[in-house]
Amino acid sequence: FRRQKLRQTTTGNSPVRPPRWQPDLNQIASTKPGAVQYWDASDCVQFGLEMAKEALQHDLHEEVQFLHQFDRVYSRINKAMDMNNNFMNLLARLLVKNQGELSASKRKMFIGKGYSPEILDEAQRLAQAALTGVDEE
Repeated sequence: FRRQKLRQTTTGNSPVRPPRWQPDLNQIASTKPGAVQYWDASDCVQFGLEMAKEALQHDLHEEVQFLHQFDRVYSRINKAMDMNNNFMNLLARLLVKNQGELSASKRKMFIGKGYSPEILDEAQRLAQAALTGVDEE
């Protein structure tokens, strides 16, 4: 057995609810006839431009510098050793970020993957030479 929903009608004694308030889109927002007032986004635009300048001047410059250093370190290690490309990329990136030094935990990781401490020492020496600009042949 299903109950029927009661519907409100306008013929009874109960008042009909007025519709919820909605803004009048035709209302003039300014004292000038025909003028429309918009939100002033000048401060937001100014902030966005300053952040874009910061990204172009500072962050992009640092990224280009990192890539130049990475290329120098990677090419020296690649010429001197035979290593898996993924590990060579990781090793070069770590050495550039840490100014030619390999942390103890990363050293253990590479040793666990089968690379000897002598190879890692040589990679550190090559990276430090590449980062300081010393030519080796």
